[in-house]
Amino acid sequence: QLKKYDVGKGEQIPLLQEVVEAVNQRAVLNIELKAAGTPGPVAQLLKEYITQKNADPKKFLISSFDHFLVKEFQQYAPEIPTAIIFEGNPIKRAQMATDAGAQTAVLQYKWISPEFIKDAHARGIKVYGYTVNDAQTAHTLQ
Repeated sequence: QLKKYDVGKGEQIPLLQEVVEAVNQRAVLNIELKAAGTPGPVAQLLKEYITQKNADPKKFLISSFDHFLVKEFQQYAPEIPTAIIFEGNPIKRAQMATDAGAQTAVLQYKWISPEFIKDAHARGIKVYGYTVNDAQTAHTLQ
């Protein structure tokens, strides 16, 4: 349905398959699951691409604010890394990532603390921050 829309100057919204092929493993592609029913088809598309192109599954990161979608995705493609995204600043964030089976926790950079990083890293969880809009903040987070 989205392919029907002109988003300006004749351009169309690309299908996920078109994006995967355009990126062609030159960068890690973070695919955010938005709704129920998406984990299976996304996993199938990526598994086919990985098989056909002999691609590295680590060139993809599947993420979602809906942690249940991440857990469901892992049932289809456990070889592809996953991340949970936090909308708020909950208690036991690293434990939540572990419970969801995710390898990464993604949260607003202002909520990242040394204590959280220590807890996450002790569990083997990577920490990514979002809404970093300036070089100074990015440098501080390194």
